[in-house]
Amino acid sequence: MFYDDKIKESVVKKVLSPGGPSVPIISKEMGIHQNTIYSWIRLSDNSGVKRKKLSRRRLGLLEKFKNLLESKEKSDEELGVFLREKGIHSEHLELWEEEIQKALTSDSNKKQEKSLKKENEKLRKELIRKEKALAEMAALVVLKKKFLELLEEEED
Repeated sequence: MFYDDKIKESVVKKVLSPGGPSVPIISKEMGIHQNTIYSWIRLSDNSGVKRKKLSRRRLGLLEKFKNLLESKEKSDEELGVFLREKGIHSEHLELWEEEIQKALTSDSNKKQEKSLKKENEKLRKELIRKEKALAEMAALVVLKKKFLELLEEEED
């Protein structure tokens, strides 16, 4: 069911107001499921104004890297404020760091693999060329032997 933005804002303001009713109470009063109200709260800041939802699954690698760098510059108190502001947990930062490390190593592995494939292809072509040259030389040696045998037979 879809709810008007005004209803969403009023419900969030009621829940977040100091001494205000709890989510289960408002849920019963208004007939709105509790999970719906909790999702509205997650999508708003403390003033009830909508904010962009930051889910660690939806952030790109670049955004995760920027947030990680920004968090490294913060002191413990500033870090707590930063995390709440961004809507993320400290565990996300650890996971993102691992993810970025894996991405960087996989990128370097891909580059290394690509260069190895090029080198392998170059060596294969060289090997084929040398095998052809060797076959040609072997044919010339055989022909030379036969030619010399023919010359010896004619002399006899």
